[in-house]
Amino acid sequence: MWFPSANTHWAGRGAPWRSQYMKIRRFEYIPEATTGAIYQNQGESYPKDFFRALNGLTVANQLAQVYASAPTGESIYYTVEMSSPTLKIEGHPPGKVYLVRGFDALTAKDHQGNLIEYHAAGIEIQFPKVGEGNSTLNIAVPNVNGDVSRSLRVIKEAGDKIEVVLRLYTSSGYQSGPAAPELRLTAKSYEKKEGVITLVCGWKIEFINKKWPARIYTASDYPGLDYL
Repeated sequence: MWFPSANTHWAGRGAPWRSQYMKIRRFEYIPEATTGAIYQNQGESYPKDFFRALNGLTVANQLAQVYASAPTGESIYYTVEMSSPTLKIEGHPPGKVYLVRGFDALTAKDHQGNLIEYHAAGIEIQFPKVGEGNSTLNIAVPNVNGDVSRSLRVIKEAGDKIEVVLRLYTSSGYQSGPAAPELRLTAKSYEKKEGVITLVCGWKIEFINKKWPARIYTASDYPGLDYL
Protein backbone atom coordinates (compact mmCIF):
# COMPACT_ATOMS: atom_id res chain seq x y z
CA MET A 1 0.00 0.00 0.00
CA TRP A 2 1.36 3.43 -0.92
CA PHE A 3 1.55 6.13 1.72
CA PRO A 4 2.39 9.75 0.99
CA SER A 5 5.63 11.11 2.35
CA ALA A 6 5.93 14.07 4.69
CA ASN A 7 6.61 16.31 1.70
CA THR A 8 3.63 15.14 -0.33
CA HIS A 9 0.87 17.65 -1.06
CA TRP A 10 -2.54 16.60 -2.23
CA ALA A 11 -4.92 19.13 -3.75
CA GLY A 12 -7.84 16.73 -3.71
CA ARG A 13 -8.61 16.64 -7.42
CA GLY A 14 -12.34 16.49 -7.96
CA ALA A 15 -13.07 16.65 -4.24
CA PRO A 16 -15.45 19.29 -2.83
CA TRP A 17 -12.65 20.65 -0.62
CA ARG A 18 -10.04 20.92 -3.37
CA SER A 19 -9.86 24.69 -2.94
CA GLN A 20 -8.53 24.12 0.57
CA TYR A 21 -4.83 23.32 0.31
CA MET A 22 -4.17 20.15 2.27
CA LYS A 23 -0.93 18.96 3.82
CA ILE A 24 -0.21 15.35 4.63
CA ARG A 25 1.94 14.64 7.64
CA ARG A 26 2.25 11.38 9.54
CA PHE A 27 -0.44 10.00 7.22
CA GLU A 28 -2.90 12.70 8.38
CA TYR A 29 -4.80 15.32 6.45
CA ILE A 30 -4.30 18.77 7.93
CA PRO A 31 -6.09 21.69 6.26
CA GLU A 32 -4.04 24.85 5.96
CA ALA A 33 -6.91 26.82 7.48
CA THR A 34 -6.55 25.11 10.86
CA THR A 35 -3.28 26.91 11.58
CA GLY A 36 -4.75 30.39 11.38
CA ALA A 37 -7.94 32.41 11.47
CA ILE A 38 -10.34 29.57 12.07
CA TYR A 39 -9.37 29.49 15.73
CA GLN A 40 -10.07 33.21 16.12
CA ASN A 41 -13.30 33.17 14.15
CA GLN A 42 -14.75 30.29 16.11
CA GLY A 43 -13.23 31.02 19.48
CA GLU A 44 -11.42 27.69 19.68
CA SER A 45 -8.68 27.30 22.25
CA TYR A 46 -7.03 24.15 20.93
CA PRO A 47 -3.28 24.04 20.21
CA LYS A 48 -2.12 23.84 16.62
CA ASP A 49 -1.28 20.16 16.96
CA PHE A 50 -4.91 19.39 17.86
CA PHE A 51 -5.59 18.11 14.35
CA ARG A 52 -2.49 15.94 14.40
CA ALA A 53 -3.71 14.28 17.59
CA LEU A 54 -4.11 10.67 16.54
CA ASN A 55 -3.80 9.33 13.03
CA GLY A 56 -5.24 9.75 9.55
CA LEU A 57 -7.63 6.83 9.99
CA THR A 58 -9.66 8.41 12.79
CA VAL A 59 -9.91 11.87 14.29
CA ALA A 60 -7.54 13.86 12.08
CA ASN A 61 -9.26 12.97 8.83
CA GLN A 62 -12.73 13.74 10.13
CA LEU A 63 -11.80 17.05 11.70
CA ALA A 64 -9.84 18.02 8.61
CA GLN A 65 -12.82 17.16 6.43
CA VAL A 66 -15.14 19.31 8.54
CA TYR A 67 -12.86 22.33 8.71
CA ALA A 68 -11.84 22.12 5.07
CA SER A 69 -15.45 22.08 3.89
CA ALA A 70 -16.83 24.65 6.34
CA PRO A 71 -16.80 28.32 5.28
CA THR A 72 -14.72 30.75 7.33
CA GLY A 73 -16.53 31.69 10.52
CA GLU A 74 -18.76 28.61 10.51
CA SER A 75 -19.35 27.07 13.93
CA ILE A 76 -18.51 23.44 14.61
CA TYR A 77 -20.73 21.57 17.08
CA TYR A 78 -19.07 18.79 19.08
CA THR A 79 -21.60 16.23 20.29
CA VAL A 80 -21.27 13.16 22.49
CA GLU A 81 -23.63 10.19 22.75
CA MET A 82 -23.16 7.80 25.68
CA SER A 83 -24.95 4.45 25.83
CA SER A 84 -25.20 1.75 28.50
CA PRO A 85 -28.08 -0.55 29.55
CA THR A 86 -28.12 0.79 33.13
CA LEU A 87 -27.39 4.44 32.31
CA LYS A 88 -30.07 6.72 33.70
CA ILE A 89 -29.79 10.52 33.64
CA GLU A 90 -32.78 12.79 34.18
CA GLY A 91 -34.01 14.40 30.96
CA HIS A 92 -32.40 11.77 28.71
CA PRO A 93 -33.84 8.55 27.24
CA PRO A 94 -33.20 5.38 29.31
CA GLY A 95 -29.75 4.01 28.57
CA LYS A 96 -28.70 7.11 26.62
CA VAL A 97 -27.16 10.53 27.17
CA TYR A 98 -26.89 13.14 24.40
CA LEU A 99 -24.70 16.21 24.97
CA VAL A 100 -23.46 19.10 22.85
CA ARG A 101 -20.61 21.37 23.87
CA GLY A 102 -21.87 24.89 24.45
CA PHE A 103 -24.71 26.85 25.98
CA ASP A 104 -27.48 25.97 23.52
CA ALA A 105 -29.25 22.67 22.92
CA LEU A 106 -29.08 21.16 19.45
CA THR A 107 -31.57 19.03 17.54
CA ALA A 108 -29.84 17.26 14.67
CA LYS A 109 -29.89 14.05 12.65
CA ASP A 110 -27.47 11.16 12.92
CA HIS A 111 -26.15 9.19 9.94
CA GLN A 112 -29.28 7.04 9.89
CA GLY A 113 -31.55 10.08 9.71
CA ASN A 114 -32.80 9.76 13.30
CA LEU A 115 -33.53 13.07 15.01
CA ILE A 116 -31.53 13.52 18.21
CA GLU A 117 -31.95 16.18 20.87
CA TYR A 118 -28.55 17.07 22.34
CA HIS A 119 -28.55 18.81 25.72
CA ALA A 120 -26.23 21.78 26.19
CA ALA A 121 -23.36 21.03 28.56
CA GLY A 122 -19.91 22.26 29.45
CA ILE A 123 -18.20 19.16 28.09
CA GLU A 124 -14.58 19.19 27.01
CA ILE A 125 -12.91 16.74 24.64
CA GLN A 126 -9.18 16.16 24.93
CA PHE A 127 -7.32 14.30 22.21
CA PRO A 128 -3.87 12.85 22.93
CA LYS A 129 -0.90 14.71 21.51
CA VAL A 130 1.46 13.14 19.03
CA GLY A 131 4.14 11.08 20.71
CA GLU A 132 2.24 10.25 23.89
CA GLY A 133 2.13 6.60 22.88
CA ASN A 134 -1.55 6.02 23.51
CA SER A 135 -4.82 6.29 21.63
CA THR A 136 -7.17 7.35 24.40
CA LEU A 137 -9.54 10.27 24.27
CA ASN A 138 -10.77 12.07 27.40
CA ILE A 139 -14.27 13.51 27.72
CA ALA A 140 -14.94 15.77 30.71
CA VAL A 141 -18.61 15.93 31.75
CA PRO A 142 -20.03 18.25 34.47
CA ASN A 143 -21.26 16.42 37.57
CA VAL A 144 -22.96 19.30 39.34
CA ASN A 145 -25.90 17.40 40.86
CA GLY A 146 -24.14 14.04 41.11
CA ASP A 147 -26.34 12.25 38.55
CA VAL A 148 -23.39 11.24 36.40
CA SER A 149 -21.31 9.79 39.22
CA ARG A 150 -24.29 7.86 40.61
CA SER A 151 -25.05 6.41 37.19
CA LEU A 152 -21.41 5.43 36.69
CA ARG A 153 -21.41 3.56 40.01
CA VAL A 154 -24.50 1.62 38.95
CA ILE A 155 -22.92 0.80 35.59
CA LYS A 156 -19.71 -0.35 37.25
CA GLU A 157 -21.55 -2.57 39.74
CA ALA A 158 -23.56 -4.12 36.90
CA GLY A 159 -20.39 -4.78 34.91
CA ASP A 160 -21.75 -2.93 31.89
CA LYS A 161 -19.75 -0.94 29.34
CA ILE A 162 -20.28 2.63 28.20
CA GLU A 163 -20.24 3.07 24.45
CA VAL A 164 -19.37 6.58 23.26
CA VAL A 165 -20.11 8.15 19.88
CA LEU A 166 -18.59 11.45 18.75
CA ARG A 167 -20.33 13.42 16.02
CA LEU A 168 -19.33 16.73 14.47
CA TYR A 169 -21.86 19.11 12.94
CA THR A 170 -21.59 22.47 11.19
CA SER A 171 -23.90 25.37 11.98
CA SER A 172 -25.21 25.42 8.40
CA GLY A 173 -25.59 21.67 7.85
CA TYR A 174 -26.57 20.09 11.16
CA GLN A 175 -30.17 19.57 10.06
CA SER A 176 -29.07 17.21 7.29
CA GLY A 177 -26.62 15.16 9.36
CA PRO A 178 -23.05 15.04 10.73
CA ALA A 179 -20.31 16.73 8.73
CA ALA A 180 -17.98 13.72 9.03
CA PRO A 181 -18.15 10.00 9.87
CA GLU A 182 -18.92 9.36 13.52
CA LEU A 183 -16.26 8.04 15.90
CA ARG A 184 -17.18 5.07 18.10
CA LEU A 185 -15.28 4.41 21.31
CA THR A 186 -15.61 2.54 24.59
CA ALA A 187 -15.08 4.11 28.01
CA LYS A 188 -12.16 2.31 29.67
CA SER A 189 -12.30 4.12 33.01
CA TYR A 190 -13.41 7.35 34.62
CA GLU A 191 -12.03 9.90 37.06
CA LYS A 192 -13.94 12.17 39.44
CA LYS A 193 -12.51 15.51 40.46
CA GLU A 194 -14.04 18.82 41.59
CA GLY A 195 -17.50 18.34 40.14
CA VAL A 196 -16.27 16.92 36.84
CA ILE A 197 -16.31 13.34 35.59
CA THR A 198 -13.65 12.52 33.01
CA LEU A 199 -14.27 9.47 30.85
CA VAL A 200 -11.12 7.86 29.47
CA CYS A 201 -12.18 6.36 26.14
CA GLY A 202 -10.37 4.19 23.65
CA TRP A 203 -10.83 2.54 20.28
CA LYS A 204 -11.41 -1.18 19.95
CA ILE A 205 -8.36 -1.26 17.68
CA GLU A 206 -5.06 0.13 18.95
CA PHE A 207 -3.86 2.53 16.26
CA ILE A 208 -0.87 4.37 17.64
CA ASN A 209 0.99 1.34 18.99
CA LYS A 210 -0.01 -0.89 16.11
CA LYS A 211 2.96 -2.42 14.30
CA TRP A 212 3.39 -1.30 10.70
CA PRO A 213 3.82 -3.00 8.39
CA ALA A 214 1.95 -5.84 10.02
CA ARG A 215 4.05 -8.45 8.23
CA ILE A 216 7.84 -8.56 8.25
CA TYR A 217 9.31 -9.83 4.98
CA THR A 218 12.46 -11.88 5.51
CA ALA A 219 14.64 -13.91 3.14
CA SER A 220 13.80 -17.12 5.02
CA ASP A 221 10.12 -16.70 4.19
CA TYR A 222 10.60 -15.00 0.83
CA PRO A 223 13.85 -16.32 -0.77
CA GLY A 224 13.51 -13.99 -3.71
CA LEU A 225 14.50 -11.07 -1.48
CA ASP A 226 18.13 -12.22 -1.68
CA TYR A 227 18.20 -11.22 -5.33
CA LEU A 228 16.87 -7.69 -4.92
